[in-house]
Amino acid sequence: MSLKGPFRVNDVKPLAHYVIEDAAGRQETVHFNRLVSSSAKWEDDDGRDRHKPCYSSNLMDKFLKRKDKSNDSECEAQQSQDVSSRKTKRQKVRTYDEEYLKLGFIECPSDVTNPQCLICYKTLSNELALRVARAKKAHTIAENLILPAAIDMCEVVLDGKCAAKLKEIPLSNNTISRRIDELSNDIKTQLLERLNQTNFAIQLDEKLSWERCVAICTDGAASMTGKHSGAVARIREKVPNIIQTHCMIHREALVAKHLGKSLSDVLSLCVKVINSIKARPLQSRMFSKLCDELGSEHSSLLLHTEVRWLSRGKIVERLFELREEVLIFLRAHNADLASLVADEIWLGKLAYLADIFNLLNQLNLSLQGRDANILHSQNKITAFTKKLNIWKMRINENVVDMFPVLCDYIANKPLINTDLIFSDIQQHLELLSVHFTKYFLKETYENFDWILNPFVVAKTDLSGRKEEELAELSSDRTLMISFNQKPLASFWLSVANEYPLLSQKATQMLLPFATTYMCETAFSALTNMKTKYRSRLIIDSELRVCLSQITPRIDKLCSKKQSHPSH
Repeated sequence: MSLKGPFRVNDVKPLAHYVIEDAAGRQETVHFNRLVSSSAKWEDDDGRDRHKPCYSSNLMDKFLKRKDKSNDSECEAQQSQDVSSRKTKRQKVRTYDEEYLKLGFIECPSDVTNPQCLICYKTLSNELALRVARAKKAHTIAENLILPAAIDMCEVVLDGKCAAKLKEIPLSNNTISRRIDELSNDIKTQLLERLNQTNFAIQLDEKLSWERCVAICTDGAASMTGKHSGAVARIREKVPNIIQTHCMIHREALVAKHLGKSLSDVLSLCVKVINSIKARPLQSRMFSKLCDELGSEHSSLLLHTEVRWLSRGKIVERLFELREEVLIFLRAHNADLASLVADEIWLGKLAYLADIFNLLNQLNLSLQGRDANILHSQNKITAFTKKLNIWKMRINENVVDMFPVLCDYIANKPLINTDLIFSDIQQHLELLSVHFTKYFLKETYENFDWILNPFVVAKTDLSGRKEEELAELSSDRTLMISFNQKPLASFWLSVANEYPLLSQKATQMLLPFATTYMCETAFSALTNMKTKYRSRLIIDSELRVCLSQITPRIDKLCSKKQSHPSH
């Protein structure tokens, strides 16, 4: 078709290059420079400008006539490529804005569309959901508290424009929940990838390659250690040579329960006195008021919880500290219990229980921790057992300076008959010594002292090439310096290339868990999360994000998402 003029467009070339043929059949190549408001302008080969009535790019398409159909496929390919590129551009997660600079964010070097913090170099994405999960808080706290507080701070410190930017951040309950689920799935993926590539020990079950599991630590329950249907028995079907360990903290708690009849009666009466006051709201308030009037350091007693390892030590210590206030209160409300609490011999035994439970609690706490290993934990148990033997000898000599609460009490009661107290103490210390030996000292780790310090070797069970590697390692002064600067496990992993056999042997001893501390940590976290206000919460993702030390790959998660600002 002809344009409104002597020219006719027969062919189209990319980027607005046109071949125009006049009535005589002569062709000229013209190039569109721009479209003006009132006319279309192009330039011919002679450099002369030509103007025609204004046609927009869409209106011009209907006047274009193509001679060569081969060019059609090229144009269609070009158009499809342009469309796909436009679709790709639409998949941006977040567009960087210069206003972010006022908030301390710059363009991320790896992705210019993503803001990056100037201080910590982290991108502005799912960190808030991660913080909510690790703080064990309700999801609504982000929208109801954190965001309004951040907006208030921006309005005061910066300006209203910056605060308005924050209002676009999506922080609803469902949004935070979805983000936590995504973080949890990413952590789980990373964990399974790591564990399927190396040996591991477990405190719980997981979908893993069991062939790589070398040890399992349990709390000693029948469901875990049953010979035929217990969890360990089922795992042994997959891994016959797996190492089973009984949690050392649970064993220590079992030993601490053996008190003897006399001291057991003291503890029972202690719990009875506490319950008579603490378990009744009116009595508890009245006792608290009494403590305030007397200027006591504490205003309440502590209830005994059997399943908590440190409970007995804390309730006995608190009762002994408030013994005078308790006696005054019981004389007015329970004369029978008051007469028992007033007994000096009973108070002396109570003072001893406060001391010994405090020492057992210190041992318990020393066994806790993520990095606890069997060798270090066994050394602490052995040391405590030796202390028991020392304390027995001192009690025979009527020396109690190792028990400070009892020592102070006896010093203030010069007429008290200490023989009645010391006989029970001697019996209890002997009982503890016997049960510590029963539960712990059947296992010996003397042949593995070289793992704790390979540069001071006394006794080993190594032979062949391993013994030669140990001789080489113990003579390396550079590694001696490194040994003093690194954690034990990190040191043995660092020498794996140079001393592979020795490193493998040491790792196999350090890998098994000494306690079920991380399981107990999960139970505590569950107690904080699963309240009556969050009874419908599905806890799996929350716990994984809260407890895991694996850092979720937030940048990877953000790259798959498109931002949806709040309305």
